Amino acid sequence: LGLQEINANPLPGIAALAQAAGCPAGNMDCQDISYGLGPRLNAGGRMDSAMPAVALLLEKDVYQAAGYAGFLIDLNHRRRQAEEEIFQQALGQAEEQVSQGRRLLVVYGREWHAGVIGIVASKVADRYYRPAIVLCGEEELTGSARSVPGFDIHGALAAVSRHLASYGGHAGAAGLTMSLAALKPFCSDLEEYALAAGIDDVLQPVLELEASLRPEDITMELVDTVSLLRPFGCGNPEPAFAVEGFTAGAVSLVGSEKNHLRLRLENAERRSRMWAIGFGKGHLVHNLDPGAPCSVAGYLHVNRWQGKTSLQLQFDDLRGPQRPVYAGREIIDRRGQGEPWLTELARAPGTVFLANTQWKARRMLAGRYRDCHVIILPPDKCREKVYNLKAEDVCFLDPAWSQKQLKECISFLPANCRLHFFGDTNVPEDILRPSLNLLRGFYRLWRDNKSVKDLLSLLPADLAEPMLLERALEIFVAAGLAGRSGEAWQLVPVQGTVDLTQTETWQNYSSQLAAYRNWLRGFSAGRINNLLA
Repeated sequence: LGLQEINANPLPGIAALAQAAGCPAGNMDCQDISYGLGPRLNAGGRMDSAMPAVALLLEKDVYQAAGYAGFLIDLNHRRRQAEEEIFQQALGQAEEQVSQGRRLLVVYGREWHAGVIGIVASKVADRYYRPAIVLCGEEELTGSARSVPGFDIHGALAAVSRHLASYGGHAGAAGLTMSLAALKPFCSDLEEYALAAGIDDVLQPVLELEASLRPEDITMELVDTVSLLRPFGCGNPEPAFAVEGFTAGAVSLVGSEKNHLRLRLENAERRSRMWAIGFGKGHLVHNLDPGAPCSVAGYLHVNRWQGKTSLQLQFDDLRGPQRPVYAGREIIDRRGQGEPWLTELARAPGTVFLANTQWKARRMLAGRYRDCHVIILPPDKCREKVYNLKAEDVCFLDPAWSQKQLKECISFLPANCRLHFFGDTNVPEDILRPSLNLLRGFYRLWRDNKSVKDLLSLLPADLAEPMLLERALEIFVAAGLAGRSGEAWQLVPVQGTVDLTQTETWQNYSSQLAAYRNWLRGFSAGRINNLLA
């Protein structure tokens, strides 16, 4: 009855907010109320004050209501930005705690916004399927806790309440306040309590599925039948289905923060396709390989957009193909691919990128380069670069400099990390063995600017990296064109013409370049697990 009334006779404020949020006027359902109107009405209270939402609901003038609605839309945008920033920071702490074997996650940020920590706690708990507590503040901390089914978070707080100033809530969620000084013993005692309470027995996520559907089973009639069970909520959960018989088509990250995963499911035999979306499920993109079979678990909805109606699956989880494993590490072949996988990996705190050159890393990561953990592998060594490295995902933007180095590098990486292989067959020839044209240009600039101390600045901007400079100088030294005086490099006067190609250094670098070309040809043509065998 409530849905009928809100569609038939909406308040001016509700009508204005629905229009601003893109909800279908006169045809809103539970999803529109829960995910369209609700977050925007709550945004004011979360970010500043609930009064704009109150004013919107009481306003009778449609023009004034439109103004309030627009203000709430802007506030909600700010809320989402703050939420995503805090969530990404919280993930860094959570990743570290998970790697240490912690069952209950407690993350803290001094300047985090108290209005969104509850949402962040829910997202952290959902990502790692562990109870999560998010705290903010300086000396006096405010916190929000979210749990997983089977673990009473309120009971856990009660057990360690000696560390708290106040707390309250229920089995699934709670709020708390405490002093910063109590944080360390609080975390220790809470973890001890969780282990004693048998938390390990409930840390396996379970999604109850009603049935398994094939492409021919998914019809508008089925969606209409399921909708008769609405409204869904606590005590009447929405039916979830396993959807099989599809392959992964187009894949993209959508939303203002690029944290939602959109996937086109395809079945060539029936020439059928449908869109699926996972809100906040961007991290699941690594489970997908374009063109490979996938199974998806979620909910069947009707998607209305720009006057068109279609079926859409909103998924909670998905499974892709079984992948090869090398030395206990999963191999994910992304050769010839880039987005959206690089975007998701670049923002994950547990990702490390390995590249042969800064040129390749900058080329593939673009504007994300400075924010990523990038390691440049020199041709002659790798142990000191990757030994004791901590990483959940290791991305090879290049396949190392040789098969031997690649296998050696992997042997030093963390056990059970995922190995992502990107890259292409572009050879950074000027970096591995500087070309004669590049060396001539570098020599002329150096000769004309002898007072320049930063020799790297004399190289072409896109190739200015230490390895190229080092190799250029070594060729000059071998040819008698340059030398060192203490810490400074200087040109050596010469008579006549010098043939750089006759130096042993040039010839050694040429041999390295030829060997690298051969390795790249073999790498691009073979299966990665076979190359590593």
